[in-house]
Amino acid sequence: MGLFLKNKLYRILTTSRILNSFSAYIYNMVFVIYAASQYQSNLAVAAANIIMVLPTLFSLWVGIKADHTKRKASCLIWTALVQAILFVIMALIINQGTLVVFSIVCLFNVVSDVLNDYSGGGFACRLCRKMLTKKT
Repeated sequence: MGLFLKNKLYRILTTSRILNSFSAYIYNMVFVIYAASQYQSNLAVAAANIIMVLPTLFSLWVGIKADHTKRKASCLIWTALVQAILFVIMALIINQGTLVVFSIVCLFNVVSDVLNDYSGGGFACRLCRKMLTKKT
């Protein structure tokens, strides 16, 4: 707790990670509600639940790739930018309740969760630790 209160960089990264996790949780809830509003809602909700679990299958591979990343700070920025673009596209097309749009939303959800795992799973913590050791 002392580190959180005393170190601004650590506080920013930790708060960002908490907000990111909370927003991912809210997004997944809304995703299931969106799936329930589809024409064949039972099938769509089942697909949504499978889609939410799918990124876990890539976690080990994504973690290995994140560990081997050379320019970590740059990758954090790029993954956040790609996620933002995906969500803007999703916001523009989501009102068309077609199966194609639902499929695109499912794909974007998987890609966004994989990017979130890439940038979040200890990646920011290692970057923060590296920056802290440089200061001392």
